[in-house]
Amino acid sequence: MALNFPGPYEVRLYYSSNYSVGGIIQHSQRLNVIIDPEPDPGDLFSTISAIRRDGSPFALDGEVDDWVAAMQPFYPNAAGNSFDYAELWKYEPESFDASFVSTYPIALAGTSASVVNQTGQAIVTFRTLGGGVMKLSFMESVVGVGVRDTLPFANAALDALADSVVAGTFPWVGRDGTYPFACIALFPGNNEAVFKKRFR
Repeated sequence: MALNFPGPYEVRLYYSSNYSVGGIIQHSQRLNVIIDPEPDPGDLFSTISAIRRDGSPFALDGEVDDWVAAMQPFYPNAAGNSFDYAELWKYEPESFDASFVSTYPIALAGTSASVVNQTGQAIVTFRTLGGGVMKLSFMESVVGVGVRDTLPFANAALDALADSVVAGTFPWVGRDGTYPFACIALFPGNNEAVFKKRFR
């Protein structure tokens, strides 16, 4: 697979954050994943196998459930903050053309007692086995804006999630098609597009 193309499959995780200014805004997190065997459109997440770094297949619904559980501690448990649903998309090789495969309901809230960091964007970067960089973006979590940080992170839940990614606990891959194996850094800042939605 060529560098910088999504896929071969992509989980799109949709979640919402709520703040007094701008109300509820839905965000999406895109997670590249290797699926084998190839599913048919409409197959249930429970029948679709995601492949982890060690080659082990795991049911995609369980992988998404575990990922959401890892994210819940750094998202607020308050009205309007929720993990809504996930979708699976298949990409044509070396393209940005995707076709819909399946959807999976989630409907869970976060578990943190802290308030959402409005307009915040925490980006965690990883080095992949192919020498590329995989980025995970977490919008409007409770992680505060700050300077570049390396493991261990100040937020214990985000730190545990990053450790799990490095350990190969999840099946996500970089856009070079290879698995992450080392965490580079956390970049906790603000997202201009979300800022415009909330304050302009």
